[in-house]
Amino acid sequence: MLLRLLPLGVVVLLGGCSLDEAGKRRPFSAYLLSWPKDSPTRPAPPTRGLDSEGRAFRLEDQRGKVVLLSFWFSDCPPCRALMPHEKKLVETFPADRFVLMGINADADPARLRQMETRAQLNYRSIADGSQGPICTAWGVTAFPTFVLIDAEGNVRWRHDGPPEPAELEGRIRQLLNERR
Repeated sequence: MLLRLLPLGVVVLLGGCSLDEAGKRRPFSAYLLSWPKDSPTRPAPPTRGLDSEGRAFRLEDQRGKVVLLSFWFSDCPPCRALMPHEKKLVETFPADRFVLMGINADADPARLRQMETRAQLNYRSIADGSQGPICTAWGVTAFPTFVLIDAEGNVRWRHDGPPEPAELEGRIRQLLNERR
């Protein structure tokens, strides 16, 4: 029986979650029509919200730093599988030059706080809620979704679904090296 479920697990891990935290089905077209990785840069939309402790986060306040936005929710297996790598990114790159900010789509902010504690996350997450304004502004239709923003506030890379960790780390290094 377990061997029969293995292909399904691989599809979920490679493709990301197509259901949001509330169980609403996300369109499969999100995987097929994702924003091209090497598209020209464009300014990041204004992004602001409160983290799980009620502290404000404004993307525009991060100018001068490379920012990785990680869109996730607690019941997304690929999102949870990437958390150890995300924690390693925060430990690897200098805090004065790099910020990882989670955008959490759990309907209940208490779920966000529980996951932060359980996973011992070393980065903040904004409580955006199910189909919240930040996910909507960024056009997020799949989880996880990653967006990499350069020090000038321009979107340089986006990936819907779990990225290859080495590619993600390499892209961060590339943007950090541009600022030397």
